[in-house]
Amino acid sequence: MVDAILHAWREGASIGQLRCEWPLPAASPLEAAPPGRVVSTAWRLTLERSPLIRLGDAELAEALYAQPALRVFFPFPSHGEFSLLSSTADPFYEEVPRAVPSGDGLWNVVLHWSLWSPHIPSRVLGSRLGVREAAALMAANVPAGSGPAIEGGWPQQPPARPR
Repeated sequence: MVDAILHAWREGASIGQLRCEWPLPAASPLEAAPPGRVVSTAWRLTLERSPLIRLGDAELAEALYAQPALRVFFPFPSHGEFSLLSSTADPFYEEVPRAVPSGDGLWNVVLHWSLWSPHIPSRVLGSRLGVREAAALMAANVPAGSGPAIEGGWPQQPPARPR
């Protein structure tokens, strides 16, 4: 099989053509997820503490997943913070407040729109909250009409946010 793949590649076959003809391994478990299952796969790997993806605080991840309004978003922990994104790939789009550590296992919940509107500062919605309280506050502040996350990068310029 490897010989046939190499021969096809040398003859000019694209990666897409090779993938159609032969099952090629994906670079990550999220790439291997079937269409429509990227978000649920990301949550499963996050909750299982898989070393193959970004991992955030385990207790916070469980509290976020326990909120049905939040589990439709793509979990994206980074630099100690925990974001829930509306797209699964770059360009990412974040419309849900994120959890930012405040120390001693407590969390701040922050609206962080600076990605799309640098002139709009972040706004703290709650400070020094436990994981359940932070998750509940994030769920209560999901904008109407948001979610579920789309698979792939955000396809358009995001809507204007209120000041």
